[in-house]
Amino acid sequence: MKTILFQGDSITDFGRTTSPDQVQGKGYATFVTGALGFDYPNEYDFINRGISGNRIVDVYARIKRDIINLKPDIMSILIGVNDVWHEIADENGVATEKFFKIYSMLIEEIIEAVRAEKRGDSDIIDLFKSIFDYLEGSGETIKKVNKIWQELKEIHRDGIIY
Repeated sequence: MKTILFQGDSITDFGRTTSPDQVQGKGYATFVTGALGFDYPNEYDFINRGISGNRIVDVYARIKRDIINLKPDIMSILIGVNDVWHEIADENGVATEKFFKIYSMLIEEIIEAVRAEKRGDSDIIDLFKSIFDYLEGSGETIKKVNKIWQELKEIHRDGIIY
């Protein structure tokens, strides 16, 4: 059985609780879990580790506990909204240069851990760009983040499937 890990902020968390009926929350993790669970019964375990309010620095701080130690075969990371929003709202976000650096370190460490365990069949799927699709052209910060995302994809293209 393969493990699919959902990682990120409130868009991933989306009301996640420890009760059996809301363990995936009410967002995209639930839809993916339902669709794949229906089409491929008993082939996947699903884990949601999204935490509302998280920024890239928070996900990076949880890398060992909530990513590497879980040994996912497939992972979706949806992060970045709070990095931008917190910066615009109260100057407590993550500067674009730091965002790039930390996101890149996160990707590198995950790829390194997967390769160290010789789990070559694991895929790291990053859906970050999709949360900003509807904001295309909506401001300088969004343009910077989208540029960073394109650079990250180019740098790490051999370890990530998009």
